[in-house]
Amino acid sequence: MAFNLSLPLLTDAEAFTCEDPVEVEQKARDTGRAVYSWQCSGRENWLARGFQRTDVIAWVLLPDGLPEVIDLEDDEACG
Repeated sequence: MAFNLSLPLLTDAEAFTCEDPVEVEQKARDTGRAVYSWQCSGRENWLARGFQRTDVIAWVLLPDGLPEVIDLEDDEACG
């Protein structure tokens, strides 16, 4: 299932729940975009190119040619 995602560094990013990698891979091929895994550990968030196996929230399609890893804002502290 796809959903829209706004990133401060880019527009028109499309994110997918981690249910069907075949659908995501096909969409990336059809649109000429690269697959990134939105990962988190603790409060830290980042996008890593490709299908990663651990700490993945969603897969994100971004324009090709971006860095292998893109840092995202950290989550706010709880409490």
